[in-house]
Amino acid sequence: MKLGILACSIYQPELEVVLAQIRRDRLFACELVVTYLPLKLHSNLKHLKAAIITALAEIAADRLILLYGSKCHPEFDDFLQKYQLGRVCSG
Repeated sequence: MKLGILACSIYQPELEVVLAQIRRDRLFACELVVTYLPLKLHSNLKHLKAAIITALAEIAADRLILLYGSKCHPEFDDFLQKYQLGRVCSG
């Protein structure tokens, strides 16, 4: 199984530490693929939405996790409905 993680790059330092531990200890029997989107995309909601939709379409994975701030886009619930993904939203 392939697990894709799409995250804002604000989380990259912390996520890379966690992923290194997961890989080192072989905690999951799956391939992990991480895609980071640039910081400050939320300053233009149209760009953020387009970048997320494009990235989700391009990630070839069996399962997807989105790691983004819950307040970064007021329409997350609307435009992410059609995707089967786990969401980790902070703040």
